[in-house]
This record gives sequence, structure tokens and C-alpha cells, in this order.
Amino acid sequence: MDFEEVIDQLGSFGYWQRVVFFIISVADIFGAFSMLVMVFTGATPKWTCNAYVSNNVTITAEHLPNTTDLMTCSVNDSFACTNFTFHDDFTSIVSEWNLICGRRYVSDMITSIQMVGLILGAGLFGQLSDSIGRKKAYFLAFTIMIGFGFISAFSPVWEMFAFCRFFVGVGFGATMVVSCVYPLEFVGQRWRTLCGTIGFWAIGGMVLALCGYLLRPWNYLIILTSASGVLYYIAWFFVPESPRWLALRDRFDEAEAIFLKIAKKNKVAPPCLTGLKEFVTSSRNEEQQLKHYTYLHLFKTWKYSRMSLILILVWFTVFIMYYGLAYNMRNMSGNRYLNMFLAGFLDLAAMLAVILFNNVIGRRFAQLLFLLIAITADVIIIGVIISDTKEKLSNLILASALIGKASALAGTYVVQIWTAELFPTVIRNQAVGIGSVSARIGSMLSPQIVFLGEFYYLAPYIITISLCILCIPLLFLLAETNGQPLDDEFKGKSKTKLSSNKTEIKL
Repeated sequence: MDFEEVIDQLGSFGYWQRVVFFIISVADIFGAFSMLVMVFTGATPKWTCNAYVSNNVTITAEHLPNTTDLMTCSVNDSFACTNFTFHDDFTSIVSEWNLICGRRYVSDMITSIQMVGLILGAGLFGQLSDSIGRKKAYFLAFTIMIGFGFISAFSPVWEMFAFCRFFVGVGFGATMVVSCVYPLEFVGQRWRTLCGTIGFWAIGGMVLALCGYLLRPWNYLIILTSASGVLYYIAWFFVPESPRWLALRDRFDEAEAIFLKIAKKNKVAPPCLTGLKEFVTSSRNEEQQLKHYTYLHLFKTWKYSRMSLILILVWFTVFIMYYGLAYNMRNMSGNRYLNMFLAGFLDLAAMLAVILFNNVIGRRFAQLLFLLIAITADVIIIGVIISDTKEKLSNLILASALIGKASALAGTYVVQIWTAELFPTVIRNQAVGIGSVSARIGSMLSPQIVFLGEFYYLAPYIITISLCILCIPLLFLLAETNGQPLDDEFKGKSKTKLSSNKTEIKL
């Protein structure tokens, strides 16, 4: 008997599993708070220049000749603004530390620093959760995320703020990588695609929009979104350690107690655990074989090299597009809080669309569909800007950006599932891992793509369209995996076959 049979006897997705899945996934809300709060706290309020300096001579703005636009950093390349006044209905780190003109790059740089932390956290806690357990690693990561988020609200200088946001990224990356496994180890195999797709990230974005609307000072908003995470520690008393992890560490009594509790809560007969120890021993032998496979095996043959390179590009593309459009929401016309709320609502719709199209038209055409929608949205934006009707058709730009962002999110789900299905069991973890690294690099670069828009407004859209167009023909070089059995055998010079699939994914 293996774990799958035990879970099936308990009810693949019974009442108790649904409760645990819900509790663990609620942390996504605070993850969205941590990562998307920069949309508000990094925004630039309206400002005017009070004084300009040229050749050590200070001239007040009202006395500067031939100047009507006071929201400019320099005049005639001779006068540089040195004194600013911000006047808007909100504050941000920009107004806190005068991050405009020569320092306007700082806000986007801090967001990129946060993304670097995300990569580090994901790498560290993937191993840590195997060592100390899913539960301890999960709550440790959560503590880092909200703890440094809270501290960042009291930063006296932007350098300290950037330092804290780096560790917020570490905490979020760690929370994310553990949540890829933790909740899914309680549910049956046929429910994992659904559970790996549905989450509370979009809801977190919608709640953040409401919080931002009610709390306009940037530090108060961060305090609220971070401190509210303390309430989540109640979950510690309701969520157990993963019984799979316990059994694989020879803690069978604790694992059996959890299985019996699940049976009681689901009102089913306790499972027969005979043979589970033999299965665990067999699993350890398989894990020893897996250690012989590294990331280099993704490039051992032309077939795997081709798949790996294509998927690296697709992961990079959909993630740089999603986070780029997400962080660019602060530059869109209209009410920024309503925009964020609508973005979250469309992200929910995107999740449901993935479940539908991924199974109806397959992985390849689902990925193609979402890329085409994203391209169309960006083309519409470019067309409006070129036609010089940006002000008149600002709502069309906003709608296109929201739809493009939701399509990119849907694409992230599809590529994760597709990657896990394309590669054999012995290198599946490596395939998903290298895809995740590519995605995080894209996420890290996305704020800089947004920053390019300050110099050339069309730049972010041209870059993302180009990447999508490059991906589309390459999709047809990948096999369709919808409804196909997973491959266990590495088809290289030597062949190894394993009997189980242990890789599960989640955004």
C-alpha cells in the first residue's frame, strides 16, 4: 500500500482535506499583500518644483522665465530642481524620500531587490522544508515575510526599506515553494491539478485595493497588511505536519495519528496501514536513484535540451508579462484602487479559465490562446498610443492591460502544469525547478521593464509582444500531454524507471 491508496481510503478531498487546504491557502492573501503593496507604496504622487538651481544660484519656480510646467526636473538643461512639494491624496516612499528626478529609478530598483530575495528564499526553503518539516518551514517563512514587512514601515531611509523588502521577498519565495507541496500532500492525485490552480492570491489583491483606498499613508498601509498576518498564526493549531513527511522520516506513530484523525473528521473507516512501511523503504531507494540526476540531465539529449530551452523562455515570458503589468497598474489612468480590485477579479476568472481550457483544448492550445490574448491586449494599447488618442481612450488602455495581465497569469498556470507533464519522473523536479528560476528572473526584471516606460512609453509593450511572438511557434515543438500518461523513464544513454510521481506545482 502506498500513500495514494491511504488518501483514497480516507476520501481524496473530503471535508477535513478541504478545511486544511483552505487554511493553508489563506496565506496567499498575505503573500499578495507583501508582493503587490509596492503598486501603492511605490507610486509617484503629483508634485511641483519649488526651486531650481543653476551655477550655485537658486531661483524660485515662479520667477523662472518661460516655465509653465512645474512638474519637471530641469528647464533648458540649465536649471535643476532641488526642492519639491507633493500634493496628492496619498503618500508613498517616493514622497517620503524624494525619489524623483535623479532618483526616480529607486522605487523600481527596490521592487527588483525584493524579487531577488524571492529567488533566494525559494532556493533555501525547498531544502529546509525537507529537513525540518513542512509545517515549521511554512510558518518560519511566513514570519520572515510579515516580520520584515512590518519593520519596513518604520524605515528612516530608503536603503533600510530596500533591505527589509529583500527579506520580505525571501519570506514570500520560501512560503511559495513550501506551499507547492504542503497542502497537496493531504489530497488525492485527481484533485491536485484543481488544488494547484485555485488559490487566494487574486482575493489578496482585491483586499489590498480596499486597504489602500482606506489607508492612504504608505507606512500605515504596510503596517496594516503586515500586522494583520499575526491572525494567521491561529492556523498553527489546526494544521498538522504532513503525514507523508513524517512517515518518510520513520515517525510512523505521528503519521498514523494524523491518518486516524482525518478518518474521524471525514467519517470514514480508518485505513489499513499494512505495507506502508515497505512502501516507504521502496520510496527511499527511489530517492537514492533520483540523487544521481541533476540539472545537467535536462540537456543530455537533443529532445530534452529543446524542451528545456523552450520552456525556460515560456516561463520567463509569462512571468515578466504578469508582474510587469501588475506593477505598471500604478501608472494607469483612473482610480488606482479600483484598477487593482478589477485586476484581482479578472485574475480569479483567469484561474477558472485555466481549469476549463487546459482540459478541453489541451496544454498547447491553452498556452497559445492565452499568449494571443495577451498580445492582442498589448497591440491595442500600442495602437491607441500611436494614434494619439491616449487621453480619450484611457479606459480602453486600462481594460486591455487588465485582460493582458489576467491572460499572463493564466499562462503561468498552464506552463507549470505542462512542464511537469513533459519530463520523466527522474528529472521532473529539475525541470520545474529550472523553469521556476527563469520565472523569478523574469519577475525580477519586470520592474525595470516598467521603468523603461518612463523613457519610451511603448517599450514595455514592445518587449512583451516580442517575447510572446517568439514563444508561439516554439509551442508546436512541444508534445501535447493532455490525457497522456506521465513518463517515468529517462530516455538517454542509460534508462531509469521509477514508479511514482512526486512533483506537484502551484503558483
